[in-house]
Amino acid sequence: MRRKHKAASRTRPNRRQISWLEVFSNFYAAKRTIFMVSFIVLPTLSWSMGWVHTAFEHVGAKGEQALAFTGFTVDDILVEGRMQTDPQTILAAVGATRGDPIFKCDPNATKERLENITWIQSATVQRRLPSTVYIRLVERKPIAIWQNESKRHLVDEHGAVIEYFESPQFQHLMVVTGQQAPTHTKELLDGFSDFPELRQKIKSAVFISGRRWDLIMKNNVRVKLPEKNIKPALTHLERLEKEHRLTDGRVATIDLRLPDRSFLYVQEAEDDKKNKGKIT
Repeated sequence: MRRKHKAASRTRPNRRQISWLEVFSNFYAAKRTIFMVSFIVLPTLSWSMGWVHTAFEHVGAKGEQALAFTGFTVDDILVEGRMQTDPQTILAAVGATRGDPIFKCDPNATKERLENITWIQSATVQRRLPSTVYIRLVERKPIAIWQNESKRHLVDEHGAVIEYFESPQFQHLMVVTGQQAPTHTKELLDGFSDFPELRQKIKSAVFISGRRWDLIMKNNVRVKLPEKNIKPALTHLERLEKEHRLTDGRVATIDLRLPDRSFLYVQEAEDDKKNKGKIT
């Protein structure tokens, strides 16, 4: 009987006694987790979803002043990507200056105002608590100068018109004219991608009737390009420029609008009379 009793006692599970210290430690760990969720995670989520800003919009100026006392003020406006945009124009778009409550700066409204500035293609605006407004700009890249009557503007590859100010860094750009020239300029310049030397000899371009381009060379020779597929015409122009004396002042116009032939209009220097010649 004693042996059976001993065998039964060996198979009985070993129960561990839980001390009050372990209970207290587990309770403290759970309390710490609840604290982190309540005071760190939830405010972060509320902030990212705009709840905090919405709440203080309802509170109004008193809520902003209360936050200012806790250190949530604008101490720095960090701008990256600015090359041409006027700094004062950027500050005016932010709508908040140093010392103002940081919630006075609305990222969405500031982004919209910045992207209405002609130099700015896109903008990213963030509040970086407690005291920094971060702005990342992507500025437009001018590819030509658009002359509209007596005014000049810069044009980017998307056809956007940018304010123009005299600067040596833009003097190398081609001047284009014509009401619809800005939206077709990139297509024209892409056509010159295989003709870099010829491109250097072009002074300006005129968009004619919303359909095609006339080129004005630096020697004032006018070149009439076809409506579509201008690369064969540029190839022919490059050959003419090399093989014939286009810089002696006699050639006034080169007509390349027909795919299988070209016309040179020559003028006499004294009488300014034009004679038409044909080159095939």
